[in-house]
Amino acid sequence: MTELQSYVVNTKSDLKSYVWQYFGRIVEKQTGCVKDANVYCSRCFDSGELKSYKEIVSTTNLSQHKTFTFTICKIYKKNLKNLQKPGKKNKT
Repeated sequence: MTELQSYVVNTKSDLKSYVWQYFGRIVEKQTGCVKDANVYCSRCFDSGELKSYKEIVSTTNLSQHKTFTFTICKIYKKNLKNLQKPGKKNKT
């Protein structure tokens, strides 16, 4: 088990901005202890990346990260599916 598997990003949905549903602090699963004061993207963390922001980050920056990163992921997954379908020509 890798070190990251024993942690989770603790997100909150009861805060003023919707972006906090996707960002939070890393906490240890068993104890609930916070690893550090930075804020992490839960989706990036789940995919094995550690995209962090300082504790005092604006929700605008978090929203921009979410929009850009999640859009790129959707485009990549869609293109990957198209490449894997036999006999389907790619549109250029």
